[in-house]
Formats: sequence, structure tokens, C-alpha cells
Amino acid sequence: MITKTLSEGKTPGTILGLPSSLWCLSIAAFFLNVSSVIAFAITPIFMMQRFGSTDLQTGILEGTVEGLALIVRSVTGIFSDFIGRRKLFLMWGYGISAVSRFLLAPSTIIEQVIIGRIFEKVGNGLQASPREAFISDVSPPSMIGRAYSLNKTWSMGGSLMGGLLIMYLSKGNASFDVTTLLWISGYCAILSAFILFFGIKDPKIEKIKTRSSSLREEWGVVFSEIKQFSTTFWATIGIICLFKLGLFSGTHLMARFRDSGACFFGEDLRTNRILSNAVFQLFQCLACTLFSYPLGILSDRIDRRIVISIGFLCMIAALAIFSQGSSPEYMYFGTIFYGLQYAVHGSLMGWLSTKMPSHLYGTGFGIFFFTSGLSIVFSNVVIVAPIINHYNRMEPAFICIAVIISISFLLIPFIPKTVKK
Repeated sequence: MITKTLSEGKTPGTILGLPSSLWCLSIAAFFLNVSSVIAFAITPIFMMQRFGSTDLQTGILEGTVEGLALIVRSVTGIFSDFIGRRKLFLMWGYGISAVSRFLLAPSTIIEQVIIGRIFEKVGNGLQASPREAFISDVSPPSMIGRAYSLNKTWSMGGSLMGGLLIMYLSKGNASFDVTTLLWISGYCAILSAFILFFGIKDPKIEKIKTRSSSLREEWGVVFSEIKQFSTTFWATIGIICLFKLGLFSGTHLMARFRDSGACFFGEDLRTNRILSNAVFQLFQCLACTLFSYPLGILSDRIDRRIVISIGFLCMIAALAIFSQGSSPEYMYFGTIFYGLQYAVHGSLMGWLSTKMPSHLYGTGFGIFFFTSGLSIVFSNVVIVAPIINHYNRMEPAFICIAVIISISFLLIPFIPKTVKK
């Protein structure tokens, strides 16, 4: 059996009760997300301007690579538990993400853009499960919701900053050269990798494992550990998978927002795609940044299922608004609700961490990302794209996903309340 226990040592420095390494991890996530949101918002425009791609094509690409990245995350979670190290995978992930940014700006063929996006998502996948496990490793159990929400707040704050940067450079200039932003994205990604390298250390972990004569036997032990996950854990995973169907692709939402005829300080967003995507990111990220940390604190003090339910309701409301509303006002409200469901993500991770053995955080989050990835790929390829192609509009797809998430919302009370450790 593989078990890990924290070695005795000096108590690490803390800020507001949370370890300094967690703050460094969160600051690094800030700059990585500045980079990521630029790449996310600009790549569809870059593909359209340079290669003539459509919204549907870029939406399918984004949704598919996002889902595949979530699947990659499962492998690194298991590996990080096996060798008892997190920082190694974090550095590889951040490093590959930084390299991928520099593949986008000089792209001359669409295959190079696709490879760059795949590399980015692979890099994101490499560090995701170890990152979530690292947070659980170093955080006090009584503050687990706050810890995850702190990381989410900084991450979305980076997305907010990236959106503001795009707005500043593109407002009043619809023909702005987007390659400049892609280069800026690359430099921010490199900065995040440096902060991570110098700012965090692996938690002191003592790993005990049974003696074996081969690597196959070692992996057999690792996979046998999966049996330690409870029925409650698997039920929670199932509910989250239904919820993740709503994250099929933000490209479709940005297109719906832009086509509504929304204006921003008098400028018609239909004539400025760069600014439109930036405004969408601004309102989404602002809602998440403002409410993530307070909701994380709340989830540590009350029944976490209540906070999780709030997030599910916000997702349902966002999809309902995007499906039924057509006026700019409706689109702004829909974008805010979509940002609010992201604000509950930290609490969601804290909730899930209480359902898994403490020595299998990496494996548990790996399972979460793998199943979530399957859900997003399924939603994008099997539900959303066929419905849009059949009806030639996006509204029926939003309604279908909202109905499924409503079912998952109704199942939350059936998950037993976790007794705080």
C-alpha cells in the first residue's frame, strides 16, 4: 500500500492563515491566466483574420482541446501520487504552456495554430491535478474551501487583467494587430513559470510503499488504491460531470454575446470582435473574482452543498438567459451569471477533496479531470455541435444543457454532508 504523511518540520510561513507557498502558486496562476485569457479570446479572431475560420469551427476546436486537456490531467495526478512530488509536474506544465504561446503569434498555417492550442492544453493538463493536490497538501483542513477559492480568485483576477489589457489596446481600433497580444501572452506565461520555480517547494512528504520486483507491480498497487474511494466520492463525481456539460465552449457564448448588438461605451461590439471578446471576459472574470473568496470562506462555515447549489443555479440561469434573451441587457446578465458559476469552483474543489483519502489527492483530482474532460468532449461533440448544425442556431443547445444541469442540481441533497475534519 502507498501512503504519505507529512514529515515533522518547521511550520511554513503563513499569510492570512494560509501558507506562503499557496500565495506564490496563486500569483503564478495570475500571470498564467493573463496569458491564457489573451490566447483564448484572441485565437478565434486570429484564426478568422488569417485563415478564414468560422465561429463554429473555432468553437469545436476550443471545446475539444479543452476536454482532451482535462483527460490528460488524470495521468499526472496519478504520477504525482506515485512519486510523491508536485512541483515537477507544475514546472513541466507551466513550461510547455509558455512554449505553446510562442507557436501562435508567428503561425502561417492553421495546423500550427491547432498544434499550439494542443500544446497549451497539454501543458495545462500536466499541472492541473498536481496543483489541486498541492493545495490540499499544504492547506489547513478547516480552511480548505478558502484555500481553493484564494487560488481561484487570483486565477480569475489574471483573466480579468488580460481582458482589461485587450480592451485597452483594441477599443476604438477594430483592426488592431492581434499578434502583438499573442506575444504579450507568451511573456506573461514565462513570468509565471519563474514565479513558480522560485516561489514554491514540494511539501515534505514521506512516502511508504510495499516492496516489489517490477514497475508493473508498483502500478498494480497504485491502481488498487482506487478501491479506497468511497461510493460518496463516485456519486459526487457523477453530479459534477453533469454540471461540466455546461462548459462545452466559451466561444459559442462569446459569439452569442457579440451578435446581440451589445455596446460598450458607445462602441458597437458587432464591429469590433476583439473588444467584444474582451468585454465578455471582463464581466465574467469580474463576477468570479469578487465572489470566489467570500464563497470559499462561506463554504468552510456552512454546509458546502448550499454553496455548490448556488453555483449550479448560476450556470442554469446563464444558459437560460443565453437561450431566451436576445437584447444586450440579457447578454450582460447572462455573462455575469456565467462568471458567478466559476466563483463556486474553489468551493467545489474543496467539497470534492473531502470525499477522497488524503494520500490520494492527486489520483482523486486526476479522476475528476478525466471524467470532466469526457463530459466536455461529449457535450461539445455529441450534443452542442449536432444541435447547432440541425437548427442552425445556438439557443436549443443551451436549453438542452440547462435541463441536464437542472437534474444534477436536484441530486446534490442526496450527497451526504461531510463532517469537517
